[in-house]
Amino acid sequence: GNNIQWYNAATGGNLLAPTEILVDGQVVYATQTVNGSESEDRLEVTVSFLDITITASATEVSLGESVDLSVSGNTTENNYSLDFPNTAQYSGNARAVCSSNLADLNITGDFTIEFYIKAEGSYYWHLMGKNTFGNNSQGWLIKKPSTNLSFAWTYNPNEFNFYQPNFGQWEHIAISFDDASNTFRVFQDGLMVTSQVRDININPSNYDFVIGHELGTGNWFDGKLDNLRISNVSRYTSNFNPSQTFTADASTIAMFDFNEGSGSQAQDISGNGRNLTLYNTNYNTDVP
Repeated sequence: GNNIQWYNAATGGNLLAPTEILVDGQVVYATQTVNGSESEDRLEVTVSFLDITITASATEVSLGESVDLSVSGNTTENNYSLDFPNTAQYSGNARAVCSSNLADLNITGDFTIEFYIKAEGSYYWHLMGKNTFGNNSQGWLIKKPSTNLSFAWTYNPNEFNFYQPNFGQWEHIAISFDDASNTFRVFQDGLMVTSQVRDININPSNYDFVIGHELGTGNWFDGKLDNLRISNVSRYTSNFNPSQTFTADASTIAMFDFNEGSGSQAQDISGNGRNLTLYNTNYNTDVP
């Protein structure tokens, strides 16, 4: 159609410039202006790139002869994970950092954090969080201090272990919290491994959202991460079949598929603009 405008969110958000670089799988939203009036509703569109092949019925033709052309296309299948090649608790420099639109990442109510992980380092590491080492009054984090993954907010006693990762193999982890019932549930490959009543009262923090290490110290993560989605809703209450890819919706705070394959930024494909700046990470074709 004509007079189409594109936005990065279903409501509010930012108008996308004509020069905006889109990535495969990114969700954008369209309006149309008719007779000077812009539509209130926005059409959700998922970006999909085509790998086009043009085939001719003949490669040599004489003057006056015709040739038939056929066009075929397949969506690109870029499929990568993000590799954090750190080597020890205090030896590393690979990390991913979000420094913008941080307020919703405080997850002060219902939340679900889900991702595919291939943990490789067996030492103490920090997977992700919005905190800094030594400030126990605000923020949250997911870490592996000993053998088990832990969810923590303002540290001990406000932390608890919930699952021992299977090193060297991919698995889907979903951490889901229902604020009304104070129910904390963890799922491994779709199977509930724990359900606990926990009064999780996270104090908002002013810190960046960081994956791969803990601000203010080391605790460098060694392993790979794929298909991370953070939501402001408790998505799972019983066993389920994890999807290989996630879909952004109104409850999605941020979502990353890490399929860029190159460059120093991982796009937030939820359209909320919470892109990650990458430092010394690698894109890897080892995927779930």
